[in-house]
Amino acid sequence: MRILFVCSGNTCRSPMAQALLQKILEDRQDKQGGKCIEVSSAGMGAFPGQSPSREAVETMRHYDVDLSYHRSRVLDLSILSQADWILTMTRSQCNSLREKYPALRMRIFTMMEFAGQEAGDIEDPFGRSLEIYQACAVQIVTLVEKILVRL
Repeated sequence: MRILFVCSGNTCRSPMAQALLQKILEDRQDKQGGKCIEVSSAGMGAFPGQSPSREAVETMRHYDVDLSYHRSRVLDLSILSQADWILTMTRSQCNSLREKYPALRMRIFTMMEFAGQEAGDIEDPFGRSLEIYQACAVQIVTLVEKILVRL
């Protein structure tokens, strides 16, 4: 199974979601054998090869995750086509992808929607304080845990 997280620039939210899900999956495999799930991320307006924001890297350290390796990539049809589930950070991103790629419509959801919560957005922390990044990460962890239950 392949999960793709999508945000705007692929330097904050989607790489944090990718890293957090990968960490949880690794931890669970060590303890109880896990499902084979591949996780990736991309950005709808990303500049290829960008490093994650300093605040995203710092925030992920709290979860024992090294995000410094990440480099942004631009979302395209080849990336989308490989994913079983495409999870966006906002309703706007979700709607845009569903409109642009109608054949993939049934695979595209917001993270909140896929986690079974009321429709909503994960606010972009880019350019904001470390505390905002940390709050974003807490929200993402909560959603990732709920997403795992669905998978």
